[in-house]
Amino acid sequence: MMRSSILTPAALTVAPTGKAAAAVLTAAAILDPDQEVVAAGNPDPARSSDAFGLASFTLDTRTNEIADFELIVAGIIPNELFDIGANGPVHIHAGAAGENGGIIVPFADRQAITTLPLDDGGFRLDVEPFTVAASVAQTIATGNAYVNVHTRDFNPGEIRGQIHVSPLAGALVMFAPASAGLYAWQRRRARASVRAA
Repeated sequence: MMRSSILTPAALTVAPTGKAAAAVLTAAAILDPDQEVVAAGNPDPARSSDAFGLASFTLDTRTNEIADFELIVAGIIPNELFDIGANGPVHIHAGAAGENGGIIVPFADRQAITTLPLDDGGFRLDVEPFTVAASVAQTIATGNAYVNVHTRDFNPGEIRGQIHVSPLAGALVMFAPASAGLYAWQRRRARASVRAA
């Protein structure tokens, strides 16, 4: 499959300035099918899904509070989501890039999911501030966590995004949405070229 090399989720990483680590970190993840780690026998969403998404939130390393969590997804409608038991269809999992891991933050409240009027369908998930265990906060802060969206067609996950954190909140917040839009455009052009060939 053709892959775009101009911009990848790694581009969200913003290098620290060398100062003491900030107490409140900004976190962001670009989600797409290519980051899913597919087990043998399961369908590969990278072969057929054009869905993508952007998650962002803040993490206070003093109180372990996650706030301003927002996930915007295009190409998946709420009725296509698949609940993993009582944990809902969207989660933060522990795991480095290229590895699968267990759920560490479930988002089970379906009332927090709203439909977006996009051409290919979409949804938005907004979550009120909440506190996690210190170990969970540490896992997220060290980049060993990812956001995963489970659907009926791809139960283990249709789109996934590694979480990148930075103390440079302003730069990351402004850069992430633009990166997500450009990255999605590149993916769609690459897939269209492959299908037309």
